[in-house]
Order: sequence, then C-alpha cells, then structure tokens
Amino acid sequence: MDTPAARPYPALAWIRRHLRLLVIGLLLTALAGCATSALLLHQKLRRADLIEDWHEATDGHAFTDVVYDQTRGLACDIYLPLRQGPAAAFLFIHGGGWNSGWRQDIAYACKRFAKAGYVTATLSYSLHRPDTPASFHDMLDDIQACLGKLRQFADSHGRPLAAVALSGYSAGAHLAMLYAYTRADVSPLPVAFVWQQAGPADFAADAWPNFNPDFAWKLACAGAGQDIPRDDFLAGDVPPAVRDLSPARLVRDTTVPTLMAYGDRDELVPPLHAERLQRALQQHHIEHRLIPFPNSGHFLCEDPDRAHDYRQAILDFARRHLDSRLPAPQAQP
Repeated sequence: MDTPAARPYPALAWIRRHLRLLVIGLLLTALAGCATSALLLHQKLRRADLIEDWHEATDGHAFTDVVYDQTRGLACDIYLPLRQGPAAAFLFIHGGGWNSGWRQDIAYACKRFAKAGYVTATLSYSLHRPDTPASFHDMLDDIQACLGKLRQFADSHGRPLAAVALSGYSAGAHLAMLYAYTRADVSPLPVAFVWQQAGPADFAADAWPNFNPDFAWKLACAGAGQDIPRDDFLAGDVPPAVRDLSPARLVRDTTVPTLMAYGDRDELVPPLHAERLQRALQQHHIEHRLIPFPNSGHFLCEDPDRAHDYRQAILDFARRHLDSRLPAPQAQP
C-alpha cells in the first residue's frame, strides 16, 4: 500500500542503523545525560553531508512501503518532487555487506535529490543469510524489478521517467555498478550513469589484503551462488564466475559514465579497488571522475570539503546525463 510518509526519518535513527561507532557514542551520551555530545555527533554527520531535512509541504511527497515484489514482500520508498511532468530518477541501494542494512539508511539522499527535482527511491533487496542465501545476481533481479515498479509508479503520478542514475554505498555501491555495467540493455529504465561511494570493484583473492584469504574465497562463492575451487582461487586464478562479480573486470567501451568516491584510509574496501576501477575506465575511455577522501575510512566522514565537491560533481553528472534526456520545455504562446 502506498502511504505518504508522515514525517522524515529521524537523524538519530539513521545513526542507529548505519554507524555502529556513533551508536555507541549516543548510548554513552544518553547514560551521561550530555545533550551537548549528541549535538556534536549530529553536527559531525551534517558536516559529512549525511543529513537532509524534509518537509512535505514544501519539498515533495514521500511514499513509504511501496511493494514491488508481492511474493517476498520487498518494498521501496519513493520520493516525488513537487515539479510535475517528465522527470529523471535516482535509485539508491543501501550497504551492509550484502547481508544486512535498511533502505532507510540512505533516505537522506532520496530527500536531497528529490528537492533538486528528481524522482528518487531506495529499496530493500534480498540479503545473503544462512537460512536464505542470495547471490549478487539475485540482488540484481530485485533492482531490476524495483526499477520496473518505479517507472510504473512515477508514470501513474504524472512524472514519466526518461532515465535513471544508480547509486549506492559500500555493498550497495557494488550492486549499483554491477547492475549498470551488466544490465543496462535490459533495464526497465535507461541507465544514464552510476555514482557510488566505497564500492568493492574486484573480487579476486588479492583484492582483500586486510582479511584472511578464506574471506575472499567465501565471499566470491556467496556472491556467485556457486562453489569455486578454493586452491585455484587462492593461487590467483580468476574464473568467469568471479569476473562476473567484479565491476573493474566488466568495463567495456559501452559502459556508462561513472562517478566514485573512496577513502584513502579505508581498511575494509582499500584504495586498490578505486585504482583498478579507474584504470579499467581509462583503458576503455569511459567518462569518469574519482574523488578521493584523504582523511576518511570506509564511512567517508572526515572530509567535509570533499563531500561538498562530491555533491557538486553529482549534480554536474545529472545535468549532463539525465537532464539532457528530458524533452525541451514547450514555449508558452
């Protein structure tokens, strides 16, 4: 059932679900009864560009729990701008290691770009868990189904969509790239570009230097949804099943433009992922831009100036690759 959101997702809820360290900080703050510390944490998130206000009366209309897969109860949240007529869209994909996370984690981005005039959405998708294993390909199926629902929903509300840009953070960034690089030709909406933050770009054994070698092997098996010979994989063999998971190995001359942000101090998805992805994009002469966050780890929270640059780069990509697909406004008589 499509129901308008009564109010924006609280910033503290975002913190609770997304940043474990800040959760601990908030709990300590509550125990100490120190409102000042909570305010500082909120200010830090705002400096990192991870909070966006939303007012239904002036910003747009938010619809939560829009079901796109009745069988499994998978849903998305959709934000419509106030502006009527043809539009372009952003689809945001949450992170969480492919086995956790909530679509509400990235609601701030939906609000931000709906206020800029775009139809936006964030989805729940199949997660890989012991009792319900899901491969990366299953997750791409969910993204494809959600895009079909988004197109239908926007059209029914007077905002026919010309194209979509995909975005995500961490695991969601990987899925955004993987979909854009492999399914653009079958997508319910044309994919104009992809922009992502801290997305894993390669699933070869040497792409995860800070983890036990078996971590990379098990991750590749789970992502591919099949068993991969362990000894060959750890010896450096990159079978087709692993290449098919790795955006850096899937870049072609027809790959969509790509905007990316990575933390130079990220120990989870180290800078080599950015290096391999950028090298592949350069080799195939694909338009791209890499914005490094020199002081940040995986959460990209320590470089507010780069966060501002990244936001401006997104709007530039959107103007050139999304807005250019919209029909020209008709002159008034």
